[in-house]
Amino acid sequence: MRSRTLTISLAGLVLLLAADRLLRRHPAVTVDVVAPPSTRRAPLPARTDPAVFGTPAGPSPGTQAAASRALLDAAGSSVYLSAMFSETDSVIRRWTDADADHLRIAFVIDDLPGWTSADQELARSALTEWERLGLGIRFTEVLDTTGAQIVVRWLPRFSFDRTGQADLKWDDQGRVRHAAIELALADKDGRPLPAEAKRAVALHEVGHAIGLPHSDRADDLMYPTTRGPVISARDSATIRLLYRLPPSSIKWPAPTYTP
Repeated sequence: MRSRTLTISLAGLVLLLAADRLLRRHPAVTVDVVAPPSTRRAPLPARTDPAVFGTPAGPSPGTQAAASRALLDAAGSSVYLSAMFSETDSVIRRWTDADADHLRIAFVIDDLPGWTSADQELARSALTEWERLGLGIRFTEVLDTTGAQIVVRWLPRFSFDRTGQADLKWDDQGRVRHAAIELALADKDGRPLPAEAKRAVALHEVGHAIGLPHSDRADDLMYPTTRGPVISARDSATIRLLYRLPPSSIKWPAPTYTP
């Protein structure tokens, strides 16, 4: 089955402090404008509700696609999953439940000027924040990158206006197979990033690694210009809905891919 790849970028940190403070940068990147979804809302059914998701044997693809579209429409603007579909050709992309329960993550530690063990602890704290949402997503740290599903590494800086990047690979059904995260120690001009900014970048990139697209609202962590290391209520609602939808196309008939 063919694998598809996406590079998701988090660019340059921009934060204006008072005149007597130094200028600090927050991640920023220009993204495509996504049309706002419906504002209609309705209670979301449980992931196991047979009326929506069918019997344990599974619903037909057409029924499943319709159920997913209904849930997305019901959630309306309380979530921002619609931004994903321009990246995936209308495929819901996430880790499977079995994978999400014990995602193997490896840290690549290079002898980089300015890197300390505190940078690794900031990345670990980002993982913990996403785990605390109680979605069934858990990270297991491993030493060997060969068997890791998520690989995190640091670099001195990007050569352009970016402080973090996440590369995802997923199959035609939307099942994520691998994620690679790169975290910069400094902005593109070589100025070291403060700890709070590093943590915000790590949180943002881990959000991408578990499937989230960019948000269209500035007060969300997953907005292209993140303003602080806080997972918003909308970020939480979006990842919760994502992991209640099966990885699959929301189109019907399902799209076909040619090698």
